Amino acid sequence: MLSSFLVGKDTNAEGTETADGFVVYAGSLARTARVPSIHAYVTQLRAALLEKGLFAEADKHLRLTEDYVFASPSTAAMVMLGRTAKGRVEWKTPNGRTLKELQTADTTAETWERSSDG
Repeated sequence: MLSSFLVGKDTNAEGTETADGFVVYAGSLARTARVPSIHAYVTQLRAALLEKGLFAEADKHLRLTEDYVFASPSTAAMVMLGRTAKGRVEWKTPNGRTLKELQTADTTAETWERSSDG
């Protein structure tokens, strides 16, 4: 699967979508600060990752110490950015295409293939 990248304020992460969820790779950097309006479950997940040693404090970042599978690209983006986020728009390929654009292209190609099989 193609790697996606998340770049934001004090954030630089790499990950990919899998059958199990969205994997963010070890070494990815998350923003230490979080906005007050962030969802409570994201705050709890960030705290749990710190407590378990999966996030290590590194200057103004939190560094992911091992690959971690999030439930969705949005959860991964919110945890890493420290704010609300739409993961399918925030995560991008090296050439700047969003996950949403890739999925739309895949769906369109699949629909075209089915219609041309007939």
